[in-house]
Amino acid sequence: MLFLSAMVGLVAGMYLNNRPDSIRDIPFVFVYQNSMSIYFEPIIYILVFIEVIKIRRIRDAIEVRNKTDFVLGKLIQLVVSEWAIFWICALVPYWLLNLKTSFKFGIPTLGILILGLNMVAMFLGMFLLLSAYKLPYPYLILLLVLAITGGYHYGIELNCFLPHYSPIFDPTYRAIHQIYF
Repeated sequence: MLFLSAMVGLVAGMYLNNRPDSIRDIPFVFVYQNSMSIYFEPIIYILVFIEVIKIRRIRDAIEVRNKTDFVLGKLIQLVVSEWAIFWICALVPYWLLNLKTSFKFGIPTLGILILGLNMVAMFLGMFLLLSAYKLPYPYLILLLVLAITGGYHYGIELNCFLPHYSPIFDPTYRAIHQIYF
C-alpha cells in the first residue's frame, strides 16, 4: 500500500503541476482548487482504512496472543510512513518544477502555515481511522473522517485562512475587482 500512496502522491503532484503560470501558487493549487481535499486525500484515507480492516479481520487471533499493542504500533508506523510518502511525492515534483512561483499571491509564511495545517488535519484524520480497529462500526469512522476533512476544508481553510493569506481569495474582493479564476 505504500507504493499506492506514493503513486497517488505523484499523480497529485503532477496533476496540480499542470496549471498555467498565472495561477501556480501552492495554496491556490493545493487548497483553493479543492482537488486535494476532494480527490487525493480521500483516496489515501480509503487506503489506510482498507489496511485497518484487513488487520481487523484477524483481531481475535492477535488478542489471544496479547499482540494488540504491537500490531497497533505497526499500524501507527504504517500511517506515519504513508502520510509522509504521500506528501513528499505530492510536493517534491511541484517544488522542483515551480520553485519561483510557490507563494506568489501572498505571504510565504502564511502559505506554509495553511499547507502545514492541511497536512496536520490529514494526519489526524488518518490517526482517527486507526480507531476502526476496535470500534464496532468501522465504516462510520471513515464517513466521520471524510466529513471532518470536508468541514475543515470548506469551513475553515477556504473561509478563514485563505482570505488572510491573500485578498484574492475573498469572494467580495474578487467581485469588486472583477477577478475571475
